[in-house]
Amino acid sequence: MTKFIPAKDLPFNLWFDFIKVRSPLMTPNNYFPSSDIKNEFLEKIQSWTESEIRAVLRCFLINNGYFSYDEDLSRYLYSFSKEGQEELINSRELYFRISEDIKNAREGLTWVLDFLPNYPAKALSAIGLYFESQSMSLPDSAIRGISDATSIVTARYINVSHSSDHLTNLSPEGFEIIIAKLYSLMGYETQATKRTHDGGIDIFAEIIEKGVKTKNLIQCKKYKKPISVKEIRELLGVVHSERANKGILVTTSSFTAEAKDFEKYNPQIELIDYSALLTLLNKNLGKNWPDHLQHYIYGIPLSESIT
Repeated sequence: MTKFIPAKDLPFNLWFDFIKVRSPLMTPNNYFPSSDIKNEFLEKIQSWTESEIRAVLRCFLINNGYFSYDEDLSRYLYSFSKEGQEELINSRELYFRISEDIKNAREGLTWVLDFLPNYPAKALSAIGLYFESQSMSLPDSAIRGISDATSIVTARYINVSHSSDHLTNLSPEGFEIIIAKLYSLMGYETQATKRTHDGGIDIFAEIIEKGVKTKNLIQCKKYKKPISVKEIRELLGVVHSERANKGILVTTSSFTAEAKDFEKYNPQIELIDYSALLTLLNKNLGKNWPDHLQHYIYGIPLSESIT
C-alpha cells in the first residue's frame, strides 16, 4: 500500500523539491499546503528561476484529465433519458466531454503559461474566465490551486518595483509612445496628436464598437514634482471642449492632495501616478518592460514574438 507524505509536515526546502517534480507521493501537490509555505514562497518570489515558477504553476493550474467528482457527474448524466442527456450535453461542455471520454473530461489551463512573462494580465484574465465558467464543478483542491496560481502570477509579474528613471530618461516623444503602446494593449485604438494640439493632449485613446464609442484624451507628464490641481482643471476644460468621455493624466511623478480631491468629484478625470502606472505596465507589458522600451519606441519586435 502506497504511503503518502503530508505536504504540510515538510520543511519548505523539501516541499519545494517535491513540488517541482510534482511528486505523486506528496499530498496535496496542487496547492500550497500551509500559510507558512505560501508566505515563504511568495516572499522569495523574485529569487526563483523562471523554470521553477513555471513548474509550480503547472502543478497548481488545472491539467488535462478528470476529477473523481466527474464520476458523480457521469452517473447524474446517465440517470436521465436520452433526451435529458442531450439537453445536459448541450447546456455544458463538461457533460459533453464526460460523455465522450471521462478520463479527459477536463481541459487543461496550463496553456496560460504562454502569456508569461510578458503578458501577465492576459494570463490572469484567462484564469479568471476559466474559474467563472467552471467553479461550480471544481473540487475545493482545484479552487485552492487556481487561487494560489493567481497569487504567484500577481506577485512574480505584477507587484514588481522599477525606478521611474526608466521613463523619465526617455524623450517626451518616447514616453508618449510607451503610454500609447500600453493603452493599445488595454484594448484602445490610439493615435498620437500633433505637437501643436491645443490643450496639451498627447494621445487619443478610443474604443469603437457597434453601439459604443468611448473617447479618452491622454496627457503624458514626464515630471518629478507633484502635479497641481491647476493642470487638472485645465484638462477638464479640454475634455468638455472636445466632448470626450474622459481626460487621463499619466505621470512619472505624483499629484497634490488638492488634485486628488478634484478627481474624486469629477468622474471625467482620471489621474495615474507612477505607482498606478507601474502596475499597469507590469500587467500589460510584463515585469521586464524596462528592457523592452527601445523595442516599443522603434517598432522592433521582441524576439520571443517572432514566428
